[in-house]
Amino acid sequence: MGRCSYGDVTNGVCREQTCIAVLCGNGLVDPDEVCDDGNTIPGDGCSSDCQLRCGDGKLDDGELCDSGAPPGQDCVDYNYDLGALRCSSDCQRATFGGCQSFSWTPMPAPSNWHLTDIWAFDLNDVYAVGLIADDVYDGVACLTRPDCGTIFHFNGDEWAQLASPSDIPLLVGLWGTKSGELFAVGVMGTVIHYDGSAWQTMNTGIDLDTHLARVWGTGKENIFAVGANINLTERTSRPEIFHFDGTNWRRMTIPGLVDFPDNTYSMGIGGTSPDNVYASGTDDLILHYDGNDELLWSRIQYQSSNESNFLALAGAPFGDVVIAGDDGVSKIFRQGAPMDLSTGIRSTITDIEYAGGGNWYASSLHGHLLRFNGQSEPPWLIENSPQQAQLTSLSSINEQIVFAAGAAGALLLRSGTDWKRIDLPDSTGRIHHRYIDNEGCIYLATGNGEVYISGKHRENWSRLPGPSGRSIWGEDCGETIYIATYGDLAHFDGTDWTQYKLPGNSAARDIVQLDDDTLVVAGHEDLLATVHIDGPVPQIRSLDFPYADGHRFQAVWASPSGTLFVGGRGGVVFSFDGYEWKVEMPRENGAATHGIWGVSDTHVFAVGTGGVFEFNGDTWRRMETPSTIGEVHDIWGVAPDKIFIGGSGGLLGFYDGENWSRVRSPTTATISAVWASDWPGELFIGTELGEVYSTTQFSP
Repeated sequence: MGRCSYGDVTNGVCREQTCIAVLCGNGLVDPDEVCDDGNTIPGDGCSSDCQLRCGDGKLDDGELCDSGAPPGQDCVDYNYDLGALRCSSDCQRATFGGCQSFSWTPMPAPSNWHLTDIWAFDLNDVYAVGLIADDVYDGVACLTRPDCGTIFHFNGDEWAQLASPSDIPLLVGLWGTKSGELFAVGVMGTVIHYDGSAWQTMNTGIDLDTHLARVWGTGKENIFAVGANINLTERTSRPEIFHFDGTNWRRMTIPGLVDFPDNTYSMGIGGTSPDNVYASGTDDLILHYDGNDELLWSRIQYQSSNESNFLALAGAPFGDVVIAGDDGVSKIFRQGAPMDLSTGIRSTITDIEYAGGGNWYASSLHGHLLRFNGQSEPPWLIENSPQQAQLTSLSSINEQIVFAAGAAGALLLRSGTDWKRIDLPDSTGRIHHRYIDNEGCIYLATGNGEVYISGKHRENWSRLPGPSGRSIWGEDCGETIYIATYGDLAHFDGTDWTQYKLPGNSAARDIVQLDDDTLVVAGHEDLLATVHIDGPVPQIRSLDFPYADGHRFQAVWASPSGTLFVGGRGGVVFSFDGYEWKVEMPRENGAATHGIWGVSDTHVFAVGTGGVFEFNGDTWRRMETPSTIGEVHDIWGVAPDKIFIGGSGGLLGFYDGENWSRVRSPTTATISAVWASDWPGELFIGTELGEVYSTTQFSP
C-alpha cells in the first residue's frame, strides 16, 4: 500500500489498484490513523479523529471511562460497600464486577425488567427469567401471549438480556443442576431446557391451559414443576404437579381434587431428597411425596386458625422444610411435624431459599428480606434491605452470597453481613491500638486505661483495668500482655500488672513483635528499644540509632525477615535490617506518619497526613487515592490485595492490589484503629469516641 494521486484525490493510498482518499471515517485504517469505524462519531469505539479507541486507556470525547473507573467515581457512589468500578467494553458506563458489599446491595438494572425467578451458579454466572414491560397491563397481557418470555444473564460485571431463545411465553420459574443445566417453566405449559450451550423448548404434552409457577429437582432425571390448570371462561383453577424422569414429563396424582376450592393452585415446590418432597399452594394446600412409583402425593392435614396461601417453600439437606405465604405466615416441618415461625411482617412471602450453614432467607411482596438461622428468637430477622419494590425470588451460592430479584428492575446481591456495633463494657476512651494474636483473640488499648480482650470466636469481650497506653501486644488470649505507655512498659502476666521503665522515660507510641522472643517499642525523643520476653522479667535495651534528632516516632512495623520500618512526625521513615539504618523516605513538608504495614522488605505502605505512600524496595511514591481520602490514622492488611486504612471523618479505604477505593463507613468519627482477619474475613474499626464496629466482608 503506497501513496497516490488520481483525479480529485490528491492525498490518497492505493488499495486494490484504486486510489482512495485518506479520510477519517472511510472505514479503512489509513496511514497515521489508529482506527476507523466508518464514521466520525466520538464514543463509539473510535474517536472522531481516528486517533483514539475505546480500550486504549485514554479518556476520549464521548467516553465515560476507558480501561478503568469513571473519573471521580467508585463503588460507594453506586450503593456498594467497597471496591473499584470497572469500565464497560464500549467505554460508555461503569460496571460492577470489582464492587463488593457487606449486606444487601442493589444491582443496576432497567426499571422495565420484571423478574420472576433467579438462579445463581456462581458470582459470574447468574440467570433470571421474566419479562420486559413498560406498563403493568403489558405484563398482564403476557399471560396469554406466546412471545413475552425473556431470559437475563449476569457475567460478573453487568446484567444483559439474552438474545436467544426468542418468541417464548412468559417464564415464571427457574432451576439449575449442579452440572450447569437449567430448566425454566412458565405460562401455557412452557418448559425450556438449557444444556450448557443452547436453549430448547421441551415437548412436554402439558396443556396450554396449564400455567407453571415453579420448578425444582434433585437432579436432571428427577424434576418437579407445579402450577395450575386455569379455565379462563369459568374462572376456576385446579393445582397441577408434573414430574420429569430424564425422558418424559408426566402428570402426578393429587388426591381429593374435587374437595379443593374452585381457585386452588400450587405455587411452591422443594424438598430435602427424592423421597421427601413438599408442594404448597393456596387454600392451605401442603402436599408430600415420598418417592413412590405411582407418582402419588399425599395431603398434609394440620390445624389452622386462618386459611393461608403458601407460595414459598424450601428444604435443607438435614431434613427441615420451611413453607411460607401471605400475611407473613411461615411454618417449619421437622421430622414431618409443622411448627409455626413468626416472621414479624404482614406481607406475602414470595420465596424461601436455604443457603447452607443453617441459614434460610425469605423475600416478600413489599421488598422485605429476612434471615432465619434455624434457632434464633425471634425466628426470622429482618435484614437491612435497600429495595422497596416487589421481590419475587432468591438464589444462593453459599450461606453469605445470595441474589434477590423482583419487579421494576429489582436486583440485589447479599455478600457478608452489615456493620454491627460492638458494645464494650464501660468503654469511654479513644481506641488507641489493636492487636490480634495467633489464637485469634483481639486486644484493644484505650486512652482511659482500659484493655479489652475478645474470645477466639468474638463470642464475648472482657474488660481488664490497666494502664493508659498507645499500643498493645499479647498472646494466649490475654495470658501475657504488654502495653507501651508514657515512659513505661506495662506487663500483665495473667494476674497482675508490672511497670518497667523505658530508656529516657520517653512516651512510647507503638509496639511490634520482631520474633518469637522479642518486641520492639518506638516513641518520642528517638525512643527505639528491644524487649526480650523469653524470661521471667522482660529485658529492655536501647537500639543504637545514628540519626538521633528528637524524632517523635509514632509507628513501627517488622517485616517477615525482621527488617524494621519506623516513622513519625515529619514524615520520615527509617529502616533497620539488623545491621544498618537507612533513611527510606526523606520528607520536607512536615507530614506525619501514623501507621506502617507491609508485605515484605520491598513492599511497604506508610500512611499519615500526606495520604498513602508505597515503597518498592528502592523508592517511595505517593499513591493515587480518591479525593475524599484525607488524613489517614491507621493501616492494616491481610494480603497484598487486601489492605484497609482508617482516618478522619470516618474515612475507610480499601486497596485491591491495583487501586484504592472508599469503603462505606458506619461512622463519621475519626477512625483511630483498623484491623482485619483473613479468616473468617472480619473487618473491625475503632474510633476516637471509643466505638467499635465489625463486619464480615465479602472476599472475591
